Amino acid sequence: MRLLYLDRPFAGQKGGDKARSRFLWDALARDNTLDTVLLSETTVPAEVLGAHAKHGSVHGLRVVRGRLPSPRTTWAPAPGSARQLTALLGERAYDAIVVRFTAPAPLALLAPPRMPVVVDVDMLQSRLAEMSWKQNRSVRNRFYLFESILLRHFEQRLFSRPWLFLFSNDIELQSVARRHRSPAAFELLPNTAPPAPVHPPARADGACVLFFGALDSSANIDAFRFLATELYPRLEPALKRHGITCRVVGRGQTPLYADLASRAPRIRVDGEVEDLAGAIAGARLCLLPLRIASGTRTRILEAGIYSAPVVTTTVGAEGLDLGPEHIVRADTAEALAAETIRLLDDRPAAERMGGLLRERVLARYSADSVAAQLRALLAGRTQPSGPAR
Repeated sequence: MRLLYLDRPFAGQKGGDKARSRFLWDALARDNTLDTVLLSETTVPAEVLGAHAKHGSVHGLRVVRGRLPSPRTTWAPAPGSARQLTALLGERAYDAIVVRFTAPAPLALLAPPRMPVVVDVDMLQSRLAEMSWKQNRSVRNRFYLFESILLRHFEQRLFSRPWLFLFSNDIELQSVARRHRSPAAFELLPNTAPPAPVHPPARADGACVLFFGALDSSANIDAFRFLATELYPRLEPALKRHGITCRVVGRGQTPLYADLASRAPRIRVDGEVEDLAGAIAGARLCLLPLRIASGTRTRILEAGIYSAPVVTTTVGAEGLDLGPEHIVRADTAEALAAETIRLLDDRPAAERMGGLLRERVLARYSADSVAAQLRALLAGRTQPSGPAR
């Protein structure tokens, strides 16, 4: 088939969302002809286009953020961009258009009426906005209240279309399917674990409890605030007893991290590191106390690749097919601290859990396994139209 893939620039960039973009891009190109449209609020530089030249032709398309009554987190074509995309769709005999995220999904309305459209929802934006508001109901945070209302109306219209929508979280899929009775198809496509290295870093001496991720995301800012203000006072005696710190790594560090860490002597904020794999392998365990989340947490899969035990919340592990033998879930500060201390005090149990998590992740979330699911889903919705014009 000949496919057109719409996404934000992702080549050479880090983060779970970029990892899924790279996976989709490579998986779609495996058995198909794939062209790519990169979406940006500014002109896409030539070097960025060149970095994405691995598959087919690559085009840049300017977009603008949504304006009322559209949500701010959606995108629409910039002046002239609609004509550019329509011309591209008219020039090539595409069998389907694949759109990454719901934000740019309205661009697919420019496709011919009978062209199949696939939208990789991955993260449900209305839910993220609603969770962000519930965690901080303040005047300063009111953007998330208004945005959640606008996003629900946007999704109501979006999910009424006869398109294929892919979710990484089965709980969110079922919730959307119940609310939106429509000709749309809702299917599960799990997130993938990063490739397992031939020679993974050895599990080190466990000198820290590790918190990692994109530090500038609202979800991680909230999680770190929760960790520093509510979990840390309960964890500090155990950290002292074991002679370890709570280490925080990731790109996008904001002033909040240094401010809160200054009041917690055993929290060490390192920010972005060159060797994240080594940081994970060198941790006694990973502590991810998320209260705002959507989709599935690829960092849990990444921790699993390196056999690191994980303590997280129910929403933090949501959508992942993992049992209590693979991962620890708790939701209150008291319970999260108690489970973390339990695994610190019982290192053999923690290491067994990390090993079982690795086995599960490799068996269930490998790129080859998920790519086969994607091929089957596309085959059920699209048919090759013949040689490209």
